[in-house]
Amino acid sequence: MINALEILKDLCRDFKGDNFEISDIEWKVQNQKKDSALFFKSSKSYEKYLDKTEGFKLVITDSMDIYNGLKENKILIDKENWLESQKRLLDEVYPLSLNHVTGITGTNGKTSTTHYLEELIFHEKKNVLRIGTLGVFYNKEKKMDFSLTTPSFIDLRKCLHEFKDADYVILEASSHALEQERFYNIPFNLAAWTNFSQDHLDYHKTMKEYFNSKLKILRHLDKKEILVPIEEEIEDSSFTTIPVEKLDFSKEEIENNPELGLLFNQKNISLAYALFKEIFNKDSNFKKINFSAPDGRFNFIKYKNSLIVIDFAHTPDALLKICESLKKSFSQKKLKVLFGCGGDRDPSKRPLMASAVEKYADSIILTSDNPRFEDPSKIIEDAFLGFKDQKKVLVEIDRVKALKIGMESLDSDVFLIAGKGHEPYLDIKGEKIPFNDKEEILKYIND
Repeated sequence: MINALEILKDLCRDFKGDNFEISDIEWKVQNQKKDSALFFKSSKSYEKYLDKTEGFKLVITDSMDIYNGLKENKILIDKENWLESQKRLLDEVYPLSLNHVTGITGTNGKTSTTHYLEELIFHEKKNVLRIGTLGVFYNKEKKMDFSLTTPSFIDLRKCLHEFKDADYVILEASSHALEQERFYNIPFNLAAWTNFSQDHLDYHKTMKEYFNSKLKILRHLDKKEILVPIEEEIEDSSFTTIPVEKLDFSKEEIENNPELGLLFNQKNISLAYALFKEIFNKDSNFKKINFSAPDGRFNFIKYKNSLIVIDFAHTPDALLKICESLKKSFSQKKLKVLFGCGGDRDPSKRPLMASAVEKYADSIILTSDNPRFEDPSKIIEDAFLGFKDQKKVLVEIDRVKALKIGMESLDSDVFLIAGKGHEPYLDIKGEKIPFNDKEEILKYIND
């Protein structure tokens, strides 16, 4: 137990209560524990959660309105001290003990690169912790899932404390997380930048703001050097790039591991291998490792004479690269692509996604993909504007029906199902309806 007031007294504007002894820290009202403190941040909907704060030993807030609405045991913190106050309490309750941390940012490829780096480090018989889009993995075993690429600062610190025996930590550093300082004061030993292309403009507004958010990874590095694939050269004087050349794979190696034949995936593996060499200062017999693709990233399913590929690609650049790679790697087959565009996200990328797919696809099925609170028909209309040859496009809003249409029309083709990858739901009007592309395809095949 620690006395939170003693630790935060010089940071707070006001406090009230007679018992500030805590043994846990939370940021969600549903995570009540005995003797826990809640960091309750100001929001438009804070009033409906006020009653739920009563189960906490202590509530810490940045809002005078919230502070006045609370009962006993409360602390008011200035907004500029918000993260620092979290850090101080976390340092006492969940102290940080890190050996080596690698942070990987970029528009696409973060999950794949962290996954392959995890494979390489685990092969060295070292304890490795990976935190990213697919969840938290310790020595390749999934332990928990925050449903975010990067969890909140509090959740991240608690997770790092829980797996403090890790020799190496690998973090996906999203632009949202870097902008919101979810890695606050956590040092990185090494960093990589996979690529940069249009995405998240609903949040960052401009490409410059998006780029600058990515650059905040530099705050966590003593040495302002970042490993970058040679074809993704970045001209910026604020840091030094270490160019990474693409590895070559033999025809036999590609036949054993089809994902090695994808050009953009070769880049991800090459970047992971370069990070490995920086960490261990030696080469690895990586070609002897039977790499497995991460969940929802270029997952291959053979069906009769066709090849089905399920991938998370949901940006113009990611779609262009995976379609190009599939077309070149399997040039003897026709490429069929099923994709959609997410709702309540940057609408300007929708026609760009359509244009990217059309460049290499022989036939296209345009469908729904997490419309959220938008009208799926309007989303499809936006995307449809990007097609030049609309005759090769079939529209089916219902994703289940669209998948079935695609499967029924296969004839020794490559069928790319893009956009959702590992996701186990369809996000429609605030409800996450259970759904997974891979499960639907396997169900169709089994039936």
